[in-house]
Amino acid sequence: INSWRTRDISIITVATRELRPLVRTRGSDDSPVWSPDGRAIVFASAGGDTTANYYKNGLVLRIPAEGGATTRLAADFDEQVSGVAWTPRGIFFNGRTRTASRLFRIDPERGTTTVAVDTPMNVSSASFSADGSRFAFLTQDATHLAEVHTGALDGFRPAPVTTMSAQIAAWPIGTAEVVRWRSTDGAEIEGVLHKPRDFDPARKYPLLVVIHGGPTGIDVPQPLPGSVYPIAQWVAQGALVLRPNYRGSAGYGEAFRALNVRNLGVGDMWDVMSGVDHLARQGIVDTTRMGAMGWSQGGYISAFLTTNTTRFKAISVGAG
Repeated sequence: INSWRTRDISIITVATRELRPLVRTRGSDDSPVWSPDGRAIVFASAGGDTTANYYKNGLVLRIPAEGGATTRLAADFDEQVSGVAWTPRGIFFNGRTRTASRLFRIDPERGTTTVAVDTPMNVSSASFSADGSRFAFLTQDATHLAEVHTGALDGFRPAPVTTMSAQIAAWPIGTAEVVRWRSTDGAEIEGVLHKPRDFDPARKYPLLVVIHGGPTGIDVPQPLPGSVYPIAQWVAQGALVLRPNYRGSAGYGEAFRALNVRNLGVGDMWDVMSGVDHLARQGIVDTTRMGAMGWSQGGYISAFLTTNTTRFKAISVGAG
């Protein structure tokens, strides 16, 4: 089931069914993408590492299609690279900077990265036209569902294709904002705080903490988050919901993702409870009415909380 940790890359000639190995390293090598001229391939690699898949940055490598030495690309980008596309206009990928998603371009020769389009929009899942001049993409923010847009690389003026958010326009959805605090060891932690639409800063609200999985998942501002817990419904009923991007979360760089190595559970709890304390100090939380929950790694952290604090009235452990 975990054979992906050691997968390799081969080239198949369809007409003859000849299988030619191209990349064989001890760790994972995957996601090959051809260059437009068919002379090279760019791929993702763990660089032979079989133990640090979750917290170290993966490598983006280029190799001649006939085989040979690899060249590293995007070494200046301190996060994971995804959705690589190689067009006549360059190599593009989606990457995160904190809770934002951006489209980046790699110079195929120098290997350096730059932001491809100047926009405050969250750009993800980019799909390019054959000549690379136009692309379709998804974008989502605190008040809109994911929508498809199209735009040109030059003179970027995105045009909407879908209007999915219209269906929730009348729903009593609260607000979603990024909040920051300092953890027990001084690490800066971010999270997404959901408030009821009629939020009153002079009131104290019940607080539910929803912890994402991964640990390299990430929570971002959005109107209808989650597929497990009914967050929007709880907010509509008058609760605050905090979704912490605890140490190990994606979007904050390799050093941040490594902060829970040999510190699992302990450091995670620091981040969750310091976030609770941060909100409590603002006088907006009824600390006698708090609950916590999570799925996968979020379930593991929730289980850790059950035996290390009595501050929550109830805790739900999902797939811990």
